[in-house]
Amino acid sequence: MSKNTEPVQYFRIKNWDKYQKFKFKQSWTSQQYVLFATSFLDDPKTCHLSEHLRLSWVVLMLLAGRHQNRLRYDSGWCQAGGRLRKPVDLALFESLGLIEKVGGGGIIKDNKIKEEEESKFEKDDSILSKIPPPKKMLIDQITQLWNAQFQTKIKGFFFKRLDLLNQAISNHPNLNYWKTCFEKVKASDFLNSEKKWKTTLDWVMEHHIEIMEGKYDNQGNTSTHKAAPLR
Repeated sequence: MSKNTEPVQYFRIKNWDKYQKFKFKQSWTSQQYVLFATSFLDDPKTCHLSEHLRLSWVVLMLLAGRHQNRLRYDSGWCQAGGRLRKPVDLALFESLGLIEKVGGGGIIKDNKIKEEEESKFEKDDSILSKIPPPKKMLIDQITQLWNAQFQTKIKGFFFKRLDLLNQAISNHPNLNYWKTCFEKVKASDFLNSEKKWKTTLDWVMEHHIEIMEGKYDNQGNTSTHKAAPLR
């Protein structure tokens, strides 16, 4: 089976809309707030869980807010997104009735889901035209640099991607910084290993600080990667 059609499972938090009063707005790239009920501390479904599992549930809630409650059913992906030390036991949360798989029997084609997500946002020149020329030039240079070195090509822009780029380059507007960052990504065994998810420019924009700090550097024949806990 080719990489573009490899089946990817997705899941969502059950009853999300019922308890989250902060509805997604077109001006947001992701939900900015997540509500937690104080009953979480006494909920029979969660109160008996270990400290790691309870923290994992908090992370899943935060990721649901960031990704509009459609998350990859991949414990490693959730671990990386939440900067946890250990993988997230998704099967356990599913057995507790806290999450449920979504899409054609729980499986959605990777390229199809990407098209569906990007179709929700305004794309291409209409967005780029609103960005100041100097910043637009740097975004173009960064995406060209990425496309020349990596398989996960950037083919267009949408609000979430541009928001990630805008935040990252606002703090680091030097192209040499990103050249060094991409070189470290290419040199990292962990970020280039055969795993269920591929390192993308969007992910790098969210984790470039850890990359530059050497979190994913190799040490001998193994990566020094250890996911940091939430702070």
